[in-house]
Amino acid sequence: MAMRHGSFLHLVAPMALGAAVALGGAGCGRQLVGVAKPTDLVAWEPASTDPSARITTVSATADWIYAGFTNGDIYSRANAAGATWAPFFVRTGQGACGEPMTIDPVTALAPSVTGLTASQPYVFAAFAGSPGSFKFWRSPADHPCWSSSTIDDDILSVSVSPFSSIDVLAVSPDFLWVSQNFAVTWNDAGDLPVNFGGTVQALAGGIGAGGATRAWLGDAAGDVYYSDDVDTASATAAIAWTRVPNPGFPARPVVAISTRPEHPQTVWVTFAGLSVDSLWTSLDNGATWRNPGGGELASVSQSQGAADAAAGDAQAPAVGASPAGFGVVSPVPGLDAAYVTALVRDRRGVVTATPFWTLEGSDEWWRQ
Repeated sequence: MAMRHGSFLHLVAPMALGAAVALGGAGCGRQLVGVAKPTDLVAWEPASTDPSARITTVSATADWIYAGFTNGDIYSRANAAGATWAPFFVRTGQGACGEPMTIDPVTALAPSVTGLTASQPYVFAAFAGSPGSFKFWRSPADHPCWSSSTIDDDILSVSVSPFSSIDVLAVSPDFLWVSQNFAVTWNDAGDLPVNFGGTVQALAGGIGAGGATRAWLGDAAGDVYYSDDVDTASATAAIAWTRVPNPGFPARPVVAISTRPEHPQTVWVTFAGLSVDSLWTSLDNGATWRNPGGGELASVSQSQGAADAAAGDAQAPAVGASPAGFGVVSPVPGLDAAYVTALVRDRRGVVTATPFWTLEGSDEWWRQ
């Protein structure tokens, strides 16, 4: 199936870690801008092969944690006390197994807990890539052995669905893709088997008030819904959805929804557009919401708009405009902050990444 490429400006928001903030300083040899990362966040991070690389996305299951970087590196470790990070992909060769041929930013990671067989979970990775490159890959979750998927698109977020009939959802600026065989093949998600009147844009799993599985859904109109029917409904088409009272969400498509594995009452939602209102979070399972506005984010959009205008790109957004996508917020166990990374595509199709971090409960994002 032919795929379209997204345009100019992408944003991906990975997630989750933090503690008290100390002023100044740096960690792990990385120059920090504005404020130093919390000590426990710095101690948690893996170190890339490139000292200048920054974390763009993090994802976890009960068994494994994965972290992707601006230079395409991916590291993993067991989700257990005392476990250490090891390369999952750093472009050094993986024996007889394949590996992604890219040095572009990792835009999304999504591990599954099952696979084509129950004992074969996968990790899915999306890369910014160049036009025409393979940008979506999968590997067994416990060791790197990569194979490329058929998606040739700029993927902003990837999620493993809470429904058994939908395995993986991938969001690009132009399409929502769905796979029912763990990314072996993909289809346009227009016929998604979900009982929902609007256009489903993102799905995620969490835990409801009674302890049962809660499904979260975001639509193309910018509304967020939940359902606690997942464990009892006979089919996804039988599930009923409850709309979250809108606290001021932007009227733009939802790109991704995430929950923290060890505290699924923490919910993050990202909306399309490189804008200060693109990221929202709830610490109480959607009862109340807040919008961490984004600190230095506006300068990313303005500088890229100015650069494109100076390069004579007639199709570039105006300075300060925010025409394209936001990405995924990916929870990490044990810490309560977030990685937020602006991915900007210039007129030549080159992607640059500006990573931030933020504390849960804070209104500021700080550049890494």
